[in-house]
Amino acid sequence: TNARLMLPAVSDRPGAIYFDVENTGDRNYAIRRADVEGAGSAELHGSMEMNGQMMMDSVGQVLVNAGESENFAPGGFHVMVFDVDPALEAGGTTDMTLTVVGGKQKTFPVEIRAAGDER
Repeated sequence: TNARLMLPAVSDRPGAIYFDVENTGDRNYAIRRADVEGAGSAELHGSMEMNGQMMMDSVGQVLVNAGESENFAPGGFHVMVFDVDPALEAGGTTDMTLTVVGGKQKTFPVEIRAAGDER
């Protein structure tokens, strides 16, 4: 839910997708891949603080425990979106597909927001 793509302030830089995911099942699952319509590629990323500075890097997967939720938000997990198609404009939507370990997929709409909009 609440999925939004923040377009980059500079056209050749990556954007970021934030969203909330809830595991209503009785088994844990791990998100291992994200694909975004209109992007050259996308990566799962995490942010962490090291020596007083915020650092960001790709992560192999994000675990969502049974009965719990995970927020993909600024300063935490998020999806970095590279080579954003100029046709993706603020006010529109695109689709993101998440793939979990085991291969199951879920596709959902993502609201597109301008770089200065609320994250």
